[in-house]
Amino acid sequence: ADLTRIAREVEVRLARTPDVGLTYIIGATDEALRISPDPERLALYGVTLQQLAGKVQGANTAAPAGTLREGGEQLGFVIGETLTTPEEIGNLELTARDGRTVYVRDVADVGMVSDLDEHHVATLIRADGEIVRSPAVSLAVAKRAGSNAVVVAETILHQVEEMEGSIIPDSVHVEVTRDYGETADEKANELLFHLALATVSIVALVLFTIGWREAVVVAIVIPVTILLTLFAANFMGYTLNRVSLFALIFSIGILVDDAIVVIENISRHWA
Repeated sequence: ADLTRIAREVEVRLARTPDVGLTYIIGATDEALRISPDPERLALYGVTLQQLAGKVQGANTAAPAGTLREGGEQLGFVIGETLTTPEEIGNLELTARDGRTVYVRDVADVGMVSDLDEHHVATLIRADGEIVRSPAVSLAVAKRAGSNAVVVAETILHQVEEMEGSIIPDSVHVEVTRDYGETADEKANELLFHLALATVSIVALVLFTIGWREAVVVAIVIPVTILLTLFAANFMGYTLNRVSLFALIFSIGILVDDAIVVIENISRHWA
C-alpha cells in the first residue's frame, strides 16, 4: 500500500510534465475493507446474510445534497459514504436480540485487505545463492504523439532523481527497466552513421569509376536532397523516426543508382 501511494504521487507529478501522455501503474496494491460473515454467528443471532449486506450498504449510501455555483461553475455536493475504517463498520447496529444490541462485529470479521488485485509486480534478486522476492510497483509513462522520445525520457528521469529522498524515501529503490528514449537515441545515431557512410561510399565509388566531376555532383546532390526531404517533412508536420531514417538510407541507393545510369548514358553518347 505504501509503494502504491508513492507511485501515485510520482505519477501525478510526471503527468504534469510537458509532452507526457498516458501514465498508468501496474501492480498497485490498494487496501479495501473486507467483511467476512460467520455462518454460525449469523445463525446464533438470527441475522441473515441479506440483512447484513443491506445494513452495510444502507449505512454507506451516497446521496446528492445540493449544488453550489462558484466562479461560473456549478459544484455538486454528495453526502454519505463515510465508512472508511473497520471499526466504523463493526459498530453498525444490526438488530436487538434478548435486550442486547447486535453489531456487525458480532456476526462478521471486518478488516483491511490488500490482495484484491489481479496483477502483482515483484523484484527478484539473487543473494547468497537464494532468490529473494521483494514487492514492487511498475509505473509506465508514454509520450505524446509528435514529441521527442529522447527529450521526454531525459526529463522524466531528471524529475525522478529530484523526487528521490523527498517523495520517494531512501528505503525505496528506483530502477528503470525500459528506457525507450535511450534505445531510440542509439538507433537513430546508428542510422545517421549509416546514412553518412552510405553517402561517402557512393561518392568514393563514383570518384574512382567515373570521375571527379561526377563525384562532386553526387556529393552535392545527396545532402541537398536529404535536407529538402527533411524540410518538406517538417513543413507537412511529419516527425523523424527510425522508419523514416531507414527510408532515407534506402532512398540514397535509388537516387544515386538513377544518377549513375544517366551519367553512363551521357558518357557513352559523348564518346
